Amino acid sequence: MRTFVVAVALVLVTAPAAAAKSGSELSTPPDGLHAGQPWDVDIAPIRGDRPARLARNVHVAIEIEKLDTGETHVVRARPLRNGAFRAHVVFASRGQWRYRVTGLRSDGQEWPTVSILPAESAGARDSDATQESASGFAFGWVAAGLALAAVVSGMLYVRRRHS
Repeated sequence: MRTFVVAVALVLVTAPAAAAKSGSELSTPPDGLHAGQPWDVDIAPIRGDRPARLARNVHVAIEIEKLDTGETHVVRARPLRNGAFRAHVVFASRGQWRYRVTGLRSDGQEWPTVSILPAESAGARDSDATQESASGFAFGWVAAGLALAAVVSGMLYVRRRHS
């Protein structure tokens, strides 16, 4: 029973630590977008002030930068009722772009660069372009914590059996 309690305690400690490591969560990544195509993204802060107070005092934005030219655009996000923010971002041209959230405690949190495709022609839409969830939540930290909890539990079990 003691081993189970230790394992549960480790899991409960690991998940908040992982959430604290990530500052904000994006509803979707801009993967698969074409130049000129809008990226409507929700930004959810997952640590810091309560969302209602945060929404009134902070100006949250998505900053995008084209890697080869240094072209930069800042798109201000509007607050939503649930404490999140929504931005309507349009990448002006094809190429490699870097994007980050500004205005939150995690100011400057970046995600992997994204390749924006050439602008679509009028009838040639990509039907298989899918978007996965791009969360800032650190699932790797949770998995590592669970693995650690399993190892510690196993060690405690073996120690208890041999004493």
